[in-house]
Amino acid sequence: MLNTYFSRKGMEWEIRDDVRNIIEFREMNLAASWPDFPTMDLVFMRNVMMYFDMETRKVILWRIRGLLAPYGYLILGGTETTLAVDDHFERVPVNGTAVYRVKKC
Repeated sequence: MLNTYFSRKGMEWEIRDDVRNIIEFREMNLAASWPDFPTMDLVFMRNVMMYFDMETRKVILWRIRGLLAPYGYLILGGTETTLAVDDHFERVPVNGTAVYRVKKC
């Protein structure tokens, strides 16, 4: 998979241009109002949630839940969880780590 989507640049790996062209990268303030987003397959929020109070975490997860595709995944940091914050997510073990997806009704 690494060679499929990345190319080696010296000692580093860089995402291939054809892959980069179909990805949208944005910076934003998670605690402020959000712009309109399309449905997302994958959201990375590694080591971010721990900096917010519980109420803000709930709002952020509620917003993400509304954006994730039915088969979409949320990636959190190793010490972060949706447990006791938003019960609409389920933890999915993957190769010794975990990702989160919205529970099916």
